[in-house]
This record gives sequence, C-alpha cells and structure tokens, in this order.
Amino acid sequence: MKVPSGRIFYQPDLNIMRLAAHVGFVRWYDEARTLASGRESHIYVEGRQDTTENPAFLDLVCRKILQDTNAIMAEDEDDRRARFIGIPHVAHGWTPAITMVDFHSKITPHGACHAIMRSELKEHGGRKGKWVAGSPQPGKYRDFLFDNVVTDAGSKQTALSHLIEDGWRSDQIDTMVFVDRQQGGLTNMEQLGFRRVHACYFLLDMTFAFRELGLWPADAVERVEEEIAAHQLAK
Repeated sequence: MKVPSGRIFYQPDLNIMRLAAHVGFVRWYDEARTLASGRESHIYVEGRQDTTENPAFLDLVCRKILQDTNAIMAEDEDDRRARFIGIPHVAHGWTPAITMVDFHSKITPHGACHAIMRSELKEHGGRKGKWVAGSPQPGKYRDFLFDNVVTDAGSKQTALSHLIEDGWRSDQIDTMVFVDRQQGGLTNMEQLGFRRVHACYFLLDMTFAFRELGLWPADAVERVEEEIAAHQLAK
C-alpha cells in the first residue's frame, strides 16, 4: 500500500496498523486532550497500557523499530551495538521489550540493549548527580534516544540536555520516535543537533492506512488531516 508520504506499507506494516487500531494506539477524542507539550489535540498517540498490555502488538512494534535500526546502521556501515535510551516515562515500557525481542529474534547483529534515563536527578548512591544509568561509550554503542511520539520535540530537547550533562555529545546521539505527528517535531529535533533523526511512521500515513483497511471512517481521517495542518509547530 502506497501511503501519503510516498512510503510503501508492506504486510508487516499493515499487520501493525490493524493491531494499532484494535488496541487503540491512535485515538480521536471528541473532547480535546492535553499533550505532553502542553498543547491540546483531538488526536492522541497512546503507547501506554494499550501497548504494554498487548504483547502481540508490542512484539510487532519492537520488530519494526529494530528493523529500522538495522537499516540505519547498515546504511552508515556502523558495526557497533545499538543502545536505546528511553525518554521518561512512556518509553520505559518499550526499551526493555526492544532489547528482549532482539535477544530472542536476533534482528540486529550484536543484540540491542538499553539504558534507563531518570525523570529526576539521582541524589544518592554511586550514580549521584546522574540522569542516566549508563555512560557514553561511542566506541562500543550507537545510542538512540527513543520516544513513542513527537509533537514539538520539547521532551527531546530536555532529554538531550540531560544526556549532555552526563557527558554525551549531541552529534553522537541518534533520536528515534515511533510516530511523528507531522507538526514540525522532526524539524525541531534536527535543529537540536542530533546525529540522525528518524520516525518509524508518520501519523497521516497511519490514519490513511486505517481508512483504506476499513478500520476508521473517512470523516475521522479528514478531521485528523485538518487538525495537523492547522497546528504546525516547527520553530
């Protein structure tokens, strides 16, 4: 299936779309909800219990993330080990799953791993004053700062500042989101100086597929398109 961005959705992508609609990963709310960015929206990308309580969906999601990671690293001829650093808190339910899916399925050459980023600075113990339970090791790991979705990239900017405090350099960190809401977040992330910015899926591609697969009515998809077009947040 060719989607609006020009990408092609193959059968694994369509399987993800069907389960995403089934578990409520993307929802339209008649009453606007407040996003992490503080902005209100009728369209909401979840990634919480809808994902963690549905392991069949989470498994497919992790495989997609790992396959995209493989493609990125192969293109760069990068033979390091992929390490995912999840942005608190939603991504904390994803990164351990990514690691375990790769451990059992061996999708990446060296087996992905993950590091935990805290939402509050550690104030005790051997890691006092640190945000991440881990350290930059650019000779060993290719680090991917990961989140389920991006709107305006505010949380990515905060997470990047924490990584820099812990000794990372922005040009040594990739950032990956599962869904780009297509409101300017990817552009904003590029301006932050990440090595590479990647979205596994674009929101309007997903809602297009929902319509084509008979999972969403056409008018719901049109409402999403109108809202996204009306609220662009690129800086």
